[in-house]
Amino acid sequence: MTTGQAGDPLASAGTFSRAGTDLFRRASERVVAELGRRTRGITQGMTWSVSRVESGHQVHLHVNGGLITAGETVPWGDSLCRRLAEGGAAFVADTLADPAYADHPAAGRFRGLAGKAIHGDDGSTFGMLCGVTASPFTGDLGIDDKDLELLTGLLADVLDGARLSDSAHAAERSALVLAQTDHLTGLVNRRGWDLAIEQARESLESYGDHMSVVIVDLDEFKAVNDREGHQAGDEQLRLAGRILTGLVRRDDVVARIGGDEFGLLLVSCSETEADHREADIFDGLNARGVAASTGHATATTAAEFETLVVMADQAMYRAKTARRGAVAH
Repeated sequence: MTTGQAGDPLASAGTFSRAGTDLFRRASERVVAELGRRTRGITQGMTWSVSRVESGHQVHLHVNGGLITAGETVPWGDSLCRRLAEGGAAFVADTLADPAYADHPAAGRFRGLAGKAIHGDDGSTFGMLCGVTASPFTGDLGIDDKDLELLTGLLADVLDGARLSDSAHAAERSALVLAQTDHLTGLVNRRGWDLAIEQARESLESYGDHMSVVIVDLDEFKAVNDREGHQAGDEQLRLAGRILTGLVRRDDVVARIGGDEFGLLLVSCSETEADHREADIFDGLNARGVAASTGHATATTAAEFETLVVMADQAMYRAKTARRGAVAH
């Protein structure tokens, strides 16, 4: 990751991207820590989590306790929390004894369950505040339905404020990334790419926003340079850049990250959507006479994000090898 030097605008870039994400992360961590403290004596304590629900998956973002780990992901359809979100009681003393939960595959793992949905400003379910125990709980938990209602409401308010803060700085962040320009193609250069990737990681870590990366590598680019000259090669790079720019959304980032290699950061893009968008990118380039190999990867957790670009790059090279093999035969 490129680090800004003194007097360099990149040195202060993090103050733009982290203003909102840090606000929500800190609020979530304080809520789960307080709930963990108040329920510590209940059946060896409850594990509390703030999770994100997106693209059919629930990702646990901020966790206090040992029954769930940060980054743990389950299909939303298979989550106990979904039944809470769809109108179930906020407290379930024993999931195996409750007809509304006893048939669920996770009921044996989580015997006690509590929680409420966190709603966005449009009324949609952003995620869940939930607590689980390994054994049934009885008696006074130290919290009640009104407590959970208050805390999920506060988290929703913080979320709205954090998103608003991020939005207010979006133009500055975008300008900072776009200022790092590749002189040949006019795209974001490798330095700007690193900054955009760092901002995306922070958004995923705090909000659970899915991110996808597509890597594009031009085929037989050296042969074009050798056969037609470097001017023709340069025009091929510029053409590829124009095509890629026309295939992305406003908040996505297109960068030239190597000699004939391009990176596309697709913001809030799920794995299923990324499959389709990579196909559109491949077809769009080939339709304009630019032969290229592509590969993508999607991150739904902070742990996955650490290898996101590497995985996309590996997928691209597998595609390139397969294409070469097909040509050889």
